Amino acid sequence: MSRFDLGNGALYPVVEGLFQSDNATPMAGAYFSWIFGSAKRAFLEAHSPTAEPLSLGMRDRCIFPFAMSDGAFAVSRDVLTGPDVWVDPLLLRSIFVSGALGDALDAASLRGALCLFKCQVIQNYGDSP
Repeated sequence: MSRFDLGNGALYPVVEGLFQSDNATPMAGAYFSWIFGSAKRAFLEAHSPTAEPLSLGMRDRCIFPFAMSDGAFAVSRDVLTGPDVWVDPLLLRSIFVSGALGDALDAASLRGALCLFKCQVIQNYGDSP
């Protein structure tokens, strides 16, 4: 993770309180808490037909659909610069990672555990979908 730009976020070591299911036996190994501290407004609802608009007065926000897949969401080319991990305030409960960080997490067999999906990067996002 040290080769990636975590922006305003960081990894913090978990030094106490990580136990097996019996709540008494400490887990072996090193564990970290990942704090996400950067935001980018890059989600493109018009290019993401499976996104579900949020009601209740927050019409400019969306939520994830129940069934996700690679390419279901689109982001602007603005994601190609800046931190490798961010949240997008336009898509609630979102965590995005750069292609390079996503590839590294996939190589570490974490794609399934982190529910990672690939987004489309739209170069000319002013155009119609």
